[in-house]
Amino acid sequence: MIKHAMFGAVGALALMAASPVFAAPATYTLATPNYSNLINGPCAVGNCGLTYTAAQSMSGTVTFAAPLAANLTNADVGSQITAYSINDGQQVFSSASAEGRIGIAMVSTNAAGALTSFSFQFQRLHGTAPYTINDSNDVSSRVSTAYFQSAQASVMNNAICGARGVGGALSAAAGADACWSFSGQSNQADAFGAVSLIPPAPAAVPTLSEWAMILLGLALAGGAALHLQFRRRAA
Repeated sequence: MIKHAMFGAVGALALMAASPVFAAPATYTLATPNYSNLINGPCAVGNCGLTYTAAQSMSGTVTFAAPLAANLTNADVGSQITAYSINDGQQVFSSASAEGRIGIAMVSTNAAGALTSFSFQFQRLHGTAPYTINDSNDVSSRVSTAYFQSAQASVMNNAICGARGVGGALSAAAGADACWSFSGQSNQADAFGAVSLIPPAPAAVPTLSEWAMILLGLALAGGAALHLQFRRRAA
């Protein structure tokens, strides 16, 4: 009986070794310095009423379908983003919102897949579709952006969109409503200094040798229990 259990453990280990490994989603965490450059202008149309302060900063998360690949150079990774939520201190840019759009998603990585440079912009459309352009009196011409790269984070609120669709430096995942030309924002806030996009901590996964020990221990324990049960019945 013990031999059967041991053979079962060995078989299970072989199946584990042969099974494909699927990459799990990877969530990167954003942290920026506080804003130091603030512009809070008058607002009569659109997303009014926001006031940025030097006590505020940008934070949030960006989730990719899998960890970023190694040796990327200015690669557009917008299509790999499965979720994002960026809080600029006054409003949230979110993939869960119908107003949310990916603007820019550009990264470079080293041989280990660690970020060496990055540039992201997320957008929040205002009003309702069909979204217009160059109309200062139409809320649907308005858009807000949250932008960050390794040395700067900037929010632009309630700007007038001058051109929509994939253009400029926009990601291929931006979509037809995304904006790539702006003017006349109501509010702006900039943070200068080290901006961090922190990768997820590596998962603590047992190695094959650790799995072998675990399975062997379970097999021996199970075999011993069955052997004792058999002896009791025989007595």
